[in-house]
Amino acid sequence: MAKECSICGKKLGFLSGKVAVSDGIVCDSCWFAAGLDLSINSMMTSNTRTVNQLRDMIEIEVLKRAAELTGRTDLAAAVPQAEVPAEKTPAVKTTPARKAGATDAKPVDIILEVGKDRKVNFQCVGQPVINLEDLIQGNEMIIGDGFIHNQSKETLPDVRIACEFQPAIVDPGLLYYEEGTFTAGVEGKFEIDDPPVNLEEYAKIKRTRNGKIRFTLFMGEQEVGTAECSMRVKPAPEEEMQKYMKSVMYETEKNASGPVNVFLYARADGTFDEDLMRRPDLLYAMYANGQEQLIGDVYVANETGKKLKNIQFRADFTSDILEPVDVFLGDVPAGENIVFEVDDPAINLRKLEQITEIETCTATYTLTVNGKKVSEACGRVTICPYDQWNGALVLLPAYMTPNHPDIIGLLQQAARWMQKEGMNPSLEGYQGDAKRVEEMTMGVYNAIKEAGIIYSNPPASFFGPQRVRLGETVMQQKFATCMDITVLFASCLESFGLHPVLITAPAHIFAGVWLTSKGRCNEPVLSDTAQLRKLIKEKELVALECTAMTLGKNLSYKEAKKEAEEILKALDENKIPDNDCIDVQLVRNIGIRPIPMRRNPAGVIAEPSVEAPAIASGEAPAETVEGAGKAPAETAAKAPRKSPAKEKPAATKEVPAAPEIAEVAEAIEAATVTTAAAAASAEPLRYIREEYRVFEKDLSQITIDNFYDRQTKKLIKEAISEIVQVEGPISQPALIRTLINSTGLGRAGKNISEHLDKLVATADVKITRQSGVRFLWNHGSNPADYHTFRFQEQRNTEDICKYELKNAVCCLLQENGPMTKEEITKAMVSLLGYSRSSHRIEECAADAIKAARELKAIEQNERKQFVVR
Repeated sequence: MAKECSICGKKLGFLSGKVAVSDGIVCDSCWFAAGLDLSINSMMTSNTRTVNQLRDMIEIEVLKRAAELTGRTDLAAAVPQAEVPAEKTPAVKTTPARKAGATDAKPVDIILEVGKDRKVNFQCVGQPVINLEDLIQGNEMIIGDGFIHNQSKETLPDVRIACEFQPAIVDPGLLYYEEGTFTAGVEGKFEIDDPPVNLEEYAKIKRTRNGKIRFTLFMGEQEVGTAECSMRVKPAPEEEMQKYMKSVMYETEKNASGPVNVFLYARADGTFDEDLMRRPDLLYAMYANGQEQLIGDVYVANETGKKLKNIQFRADFTSDILEPVDVFLGDVPAGENIVFEVDDPAINLRKLEQITEIETCTATYTLTVNGKKVSEACGRVTICPYDQWNGALVLLPAYMTPNHPDIIGLLQQAARWMQKEGMNPSLEGYQGDAKRVEEMTMGVYNAIKEAGIIYSNPPASFFGPQRVRLGETVMQQKFATCMDITVLFASCLESFGLHPVLITAPAHIFAGVWLTSKGRCNEPVLSDTAQLRKLIKEKELVALECTAMTLGKNLSYKEAKKEAEEILKALDENKIPDNDCIDVQLVRNIGIRPIPMRRNPAGVIAEPSVEAPAIASGEAPAETVEGAGKAPAETAAKAPRKSPAKEKPAATKEVPAAPEIAEVAEAIEAATVTTAAAAASAEPLRYIREEYRVFEKDLSQITIDNFYDRQTKKLIKEAISEIVQVEGPISQPALIRTLINSTGLGRAGKNISEHLDKLVATADVKITRQSGVRFLWNHGSNPADYHTFRFQEQRNTEDICKYELKNAVCCLLQENGPMTKEEITKAMVSLLGYSRSSHRIEECAADAIKAARELKAIEQNERKQFVVR
């Protein structure tokens, strides 16, 4: 049974925001009304506060606001109660009056109410005040909470809210609701993070300005309504603003991805400081194209009164993929700053090719002066697998492999298709006219379409935007994303002399090809959708939706053209940003080449995954059929292993003449049916129960004496990332407890708590919020793809995020079959590591079921039992 707030009487479930005080429990609304917040400093005082004390504090806050509004007669004018769910508004807080006050500073609450007749009531209430103090402290000051009440019987699809500020101190953009949809009948609160403030525009504000914010509600692609509220912008003191902008730039640069720059500061008092800027990542594609990745420059600033002689730089790595670097830099005269260039370390290419997952190693950078070590700093290097892409558009053509044997097989099939359709089967590039180029493009399109490729999400990646399935992998596994099949299609076109382009849109990519040899963009990456549409209209370029080639869509060539043009039209007319056209020919001209084909331990290029004779006879090789849809590791595990010394070079085989077209068509149809059957029999989503892993690293070297040192700050931020890597997703209070217990700090006082708050906010982790509590995840992880529940004896239910609660319910249903609410509640007792039930566990079970239903993981059958969807 849910508890009630001791002040306003609001029902409090497990997922409701609440704070325990010495003689009761209060909702987060009452806590905020008392002038408190959810920072560590405030939360540590909760057990010393009483309910009566909080009531007095709330009354004082109300009187303060009334005093500020002296002379106003409309304090009672309230937003109608139907606009905001009643359970969100404690009576003592006089929320309606506070929201209605035009001069009352408060982050904007967004209210979305949909009636039974689907009539939409969209409002925003509050008046944000933007100021430097809140900006520096990271306080919520622009967007408060969202309130939803969907009384209709339909789900609200793809809900998005755009915001526009005047003055434009916040860049216009979209605020996305976390799940993207609101189910029928849902009522409650959803969270929206503050948009980032444009510091350059904010610095231009020299006096207090009154402005407004305009919110636009979209459902799907349709604009549903708009709402406006006023805001105030307080100017920032120029000196403080400059300091803050420099600190933001410093943190941004320090944590940016790129070759590490090493800074050595020789102070006037004879001490030395070393700092590292940027975090290096090792990508095979960048290495193959000669791009600097790991070490940038070494900066030496000599503030002493004498010359620094014989400066030596050394970099050591814990990974055997990277060789040590040892470089003599030279001398730096007194009072001068000198920049030294340092080359990247030598790389063991064979070992780099063999890694299949992200690896992280520690790099130690040491500087010596006259043979004496003066500084040492540690950083992290991320080593990526062969097929990892880092999101750089200009690097994407490196993953096109026009000379791979699997590409040749597709070109042969394209030639056979053209011959069957009465076209010239030759692939002569730009020797013919534009019509002939389209015929060859159409042949490649249909060859890939007949290959039986199934659309699938990208391979699991724990770094950067995406791993790219190269052509060989797509043809072996028969799975591809829009990225994979676009790269495959463009590789085929490039292999016989055509000039493809790669066209990106938000969360999507497709391809095009120039219809003449002279066609090209003005620059390697063109960001002008209108210009792109003009080129297509003038028949200089043709664009194709590449997922149209996958099983399930199976669109014709003309339909794929039409779909691509409709996408470009929507991007252009709606002024949607983040869409570009990558001209592969121009990218090749600036030095980006295809990544080399990997070789097996004997040094032989891997055989094509599909042999021409087997397809010709209509009998797919056994290993190809078995391996379809499986990870490469699974397929490789079945093959006998040979030592590199004993393995013989692959024998040269004679390729028989091309078979009859009818036999080829039968073989393709058989392969397609086999692939579709394998996809249909794929196992359903499995939820995992595992033991909770505990962070056990000793951090006793961090004490109160060195807590505020620059080097210790780095250690703490690294420790935060390590804790999240082991225990994530983890609530911020739980992370702070773990960190304190692992160090020699003893306890967290006010100053320590505030310092840790700032370090958590800037750590290399992903942060989500739930009822005012931060939950920290590993970067690259997607809460929607998290399907694990972690078992621990008497696990604190307050520290479990809603995604893991959902997984707990799904694990029970997966193991026991359909269950009623009472059966789930009973089973949750042991699942949470307790011997008997309690009100807290009952609340947890109820909210876990609620979270699972909201996240569309479970549903009820006719017997009122819950089952996994």
